[in-house]
Amino acid sequence: MPYESITEHNATFYHDRPAGHQYAGIAIHWWGDPAQGPTFDGTIQYLVYGGARNSASVHYVVEAGKVACLLDPDTQLSWGQGDGANGYGNNRFISIECNPRAWDSDYETVAELIRELREVYGPLPLKPHRDFTATACPGVWDLARLDRLASGTPAPAPAPAPAPAPAPAPPSPAADPNRLHWIVEPGDTLGKIAGYYGGPSVQEIAAHNGIPDPNRISVGQVIYIPGPLAWIVDPGDTLTKIAGYYGMTAEVVAANNGIPVNAVIYPGQVLRIID
Repeated sequence: MPYESITEHNATFYHDRPAGHQYAGIAIHWWGDPAQGPTFDGTIQYLVYGGARNSASVHYVVEAGKVACLLDPDTQLSWGQGDGANGYGNNRFISIECNPRAWDSDYETVAELIRELREVYGPLPLKPHRDFTATACPGVWDLARLDRLASGTPAPAPAPAPAPAPAPAPPSPAADPNRLHWIVEPGDTLGKIAGYYGGPSVQEIAAHNGIPDPNRISVGQVIYIPGPLAWIVDPGDTLTKIAGYYGMTAEVVAANNGIPVNAVIYPGQVLRIID
């Protein structure tokens, strides 16, 4: 998909790419919660002019038909993965900020950019931002779909029709409101639940809930989430937004971190959700 290449913006924070350096992959990000109304231009302005409020940077900001290059991956390493100037994520990954709405046209443009990067730097794998830090980023972006589009691989054929569903399980007991939990809906899996929280693994969640087969959960079942669980603050985050993501109140998140509920929080700050 052809796109407009925008090169007049330069991120403030980066470090030089040394001679002989090899990239290990491409990190996929989103601009933030779409409910907060992030925009292509606003994201660029934040990353370029954030000043003391923001030391993050990325190589590219992308939406359908537009690619803004803020850092040159040939010569500059971004501070996009949140693990410090000497962190593996920042040192070894090209970073792409994507429209969080993840429309089909956004997928086409991001995939075209990935295809071009792989032609220069080799068959780099894709990694979500949450693989480096505890964050919801990149939200709903499907990296397997991106990889298929970038490589020209067709989508997998539909799976055969499933066998008739077993009789519904008896309703689960009511959830304990004092424990972080997820109530299973149609189509949910432990993998999806683990991905949402970005902390505990499928096996840890299954063990915490006494589930013998991680592939068998029931609609209406209450799944309790084990700790520890933390959140790395992204641009635009608030205590209310973070609390809502976990079904908690801002007061509880503030109390867990020993800060007032109206405290100012900053990108990169680590907030404790549960121990």
